[in-house]
Amino acid sequence: ALKKSPDAAVAELARRVVSEAKKRVAATLPPDATPKLVALGLPQDVAAAVAAAAQAKPAAEVRALIADLKRNDALRGRVATGALSPSALVEMGADDRCREDRKRKAPPPIVEEEILAEGYVCETCGSTRVTCNTESRPTTSYGTSEFRQILFLDCLDCGRSWQE
Repeated sequence: ALKKSPDAAVAELARRVVSEAKKRVAATLPPDATPKLVALGLPQDVAAAVAAAAQAKPAAEVRALIADLKRNDALRGRVATGALSPSALVEMGADDRCREDRKRKAPPPIVEEEILAEGYVCETCGSTRVTCNTESRPTTSYGTSEFRQILFLDCLDCGRSWQE
């Protein structure tokens, strides 16, 4: 706003201050960050702010951030309009930056039919009329995905519920 001031001295001072600030920011940035962000369609000042905020991050994270901005139009729009600040963008995790259809979602548990369980005795009333529901839940360990069976037991006589 000060660049368009009717007072020529104020406008010139504002231009000089902004120009020096941009030069300082550009001098501290990796040489490839700002042009790549501008090429994605971000305004120059927003691109410089994102690059400045990302400067403390490792190069691999900055490359991932640029790739996520390239893939995700909604995220790029939020940053360009100012709805998402550059510092908040840099602090977001990879799952938060990816498109909605790419986010990792836990599969729903598989519930099987209720059946009478043999060999189970209710500890409260001693009844053997016990029903069993089984549910498979995913467990991830060291990058492998496995399913764990959980038994939900219900006594038909006293109503007690437990799981094994």
